Amino acid sequence: MTARTPNRHVNLTVIPGGRSTASRSAAAVLPRPRRPVFGSEALACEMGRIYALTLLRDIPFAKLSDPRHAIRIDAATCFTLHDLQTELRQLPWSSRHASLPSGASPLADILSLCVPGDADHCASSPVPRSGQPLFPATAVSASDPVLSAFFRAGPPRAAGPAGPGLSVPGVADPGADQPMSHWVRWIEAACGARLAWPRRADAARQVLRTPRDLATQVHCRHPCQPYMSAALLLLAKGMPLGADLPEIRNGVQWNAPRVLTMLVSGARQAAQHSRRGDRGPRVARPGVVAARWSLIRSGEDQRAGPEAALEQAALNRVMSDAPRLADWMAAMNRATGTGCNDRPSPDGENSDGWTPFSMQQNLMLPPLASPTGWLCPSVGAGQAVLAGTLVTLLKALFDAPVTGWSDPAPADLYRELDKLALNVTLARSIAGGFYTLENRQSLRFGQSLALILLRDVLEEDGQPGRIDLCDFDNRQVTLLARRSAPGSVRVSLRIDGAYAPWPDSGERSAPYLTAVV
Repeated sequence: MTARTPNRHVNLTVIPGGRSTASRSAAAVLPRPRRPVFGSEALACEMGRIYALTLLRDIPFAKLSDPRHAIRIDAATCFTLHDLQTELRQLPWSSRHASLPSGASPLADILSLCVPGDADHCASSPVPRSGQPLFPATAVSASDPVLSAFFRAGPPRAAGPAGPGLSVPGVADPGADQPMSHWVRWIEAACGARLAWPRRADAARQVLRTPRDLATQVHCRHPCQPYMSAALLLLAKGMPLGADLPEIRNGVQWNAPRVLTMLVSGARQAAQHSRRGDRGPRVARPGVVAARWSLIRSGEDQRAGPEAALEQAALNRVMSDAPRLADWMAAMNRATGTGCNDRPSPDGENSDGWTPFSMQQNLMLPPLASPTGWLCPSVGAGQAVLAGTLVTLLKALFDAPVTGWSDPAPADLYRELDKLALNVTLARSIAGGFYTLENRQSLRFGQSLALILLRDVLEEDGQPGRIDLCDFDNRQVTLLARRSAPGSVRVSLRIDGAYAPWPDSGERSAPYLTAVV
């Protein structure tokens, strides 16, 4: 005889972990990047690049490809662009990395940030170590200027708010179902971006002729203005969107308002990261390092510790490898009066050029003047992350060659958008506020923000599709959305054809788990 034993039913509840973070933003999910760590050689190269950009502030962009163009600081100091490049060539550029040509000129290559490298190593110099002129006669390229085609077609406008927020007080944000006429008015009120009407002058537009103009306008205008202007320009020219973009729902395709909605969302994600900041100790700003170098050269620096030793070693490297670069900076400071003050003389008049101590060699960075006073270099904080985010979104959503510009030869869309990001980040270095390594790292972080935002949007739409783009390291990036269940998709990331982890899965405080209780 058998007895019936009742089964004990256990109800299991699955608490999924992993990417169940729909309510969190990409900036909150993505680990904060670590600040770059500088050695003495890397700091010497970075400061040499900053000094070169300072000496080139007032050189027209059209002259940057001429090696024989003379830069005259005063009656006794004159040198050519070839001389400047020769001095830069002597700095200890690392040979571990190869450089990507920017296409403008060898000098533009060495001053640009389009060179790969680790955060703690300076990038290699693309300049050959021969004694021959570094600009051949055929290197002058009028068809590939330093400025992006978007800056040439739509220069910055002295309009709109100057603050970082992208909103209009008292007006709700337009949605993807709003007409373009409403979007155009809202964008102009939010950041000052507006389409240029043919054969109609716009007095608010500021023509960019020199690096000084670029730095001043980028810092004084709304940070979103260049990218919103680029988006409006591409839409107005009828540039098609990506051919493999998935349907949104019920046969509705991607349209212009949806693209602008993505840009607004990306801008706010980048702004949220700027409020969080990076991890790790922050290296002294270029202007601070330059002022400390002046004190060291004058024997007035009384500091001790690893930071002072690092800056002393970097200065010694610059003085031994590129002494003329330091002499030219000292001559510029004498001509501009940087670091000097006015002290009343016994007769009641001002004694210009007075300093509280005898400065043997003034290596300070001359400040930039803005319409409202001296330009603060810290104003550019967060602009590189914003550039990486919005430029990546534009590259992902548009898929067409840039034709119909004023230039004689058509240019590639990715190239012109990368140059737009380069121009904005280069303006931060021209103002003396940020190093090239920081610009490069911030661009890559902004690119990661954009990829996560695109992934979340594709998964929210739940439709199969594909997005292709070329990243800042010249790699082919593919976002592939495949059906995983009825009404849902899973998006995978491929880099150069190989599957890659998502940026938010690299570093985390704890692993993703699935609990069964």
